Amino acid sequence: MAKSVAPPTAPEEPPAVRDMGGVGAAFVGCLLFFLVGFLAFVMVMGIFAGLSDDQPNASPVLQFLLAVVISFSLGLWVARSVASSSKPKLDAEYQAKLAAYNKALPIYNEALAIYNEALAKWQRSYFCHRCGNVFELQSS
Repeated sequence: MAKSVAPPTAPEEPPAVRDMGGVGAAFVGCLLFFLVGFLAFVMVMGIFAGLSDDQPNASPVLQFLLAVVISFSLGLWVARSVASSSKPKLDAEYQAKLAAYNKALPIYNEALAIYNEALAKWQRSYFCHRCGNVFELQSS
């Protein structure tokens, strides 16, 4: 009996299409390459500094800045090349998802209109506990 007087179920909305464009992958790649490159460069500079006691032009601050600049530059270059190589695949996937969304949207809108009518009818309906009938109030 509860099923017969329950409100109508809402249609499921099609999933939204998001376009990352490879930005997330490029950022992660850049960050990873930066960290690994930076640590490797600092370790190499530390080894060279330990092996050589007389380095008149090698200040630790200069070595650190050089490590940051080189690591960041290489990281950006690798991330950009990875993002540009994966761009056609991402564009094709995005176009396919967008086409599926555009195909599902009119069906959803039609189902939503039917649902809204059924919900309005349900909201105007009343259940008689005496006879068990469901009736709809008509506005005069």
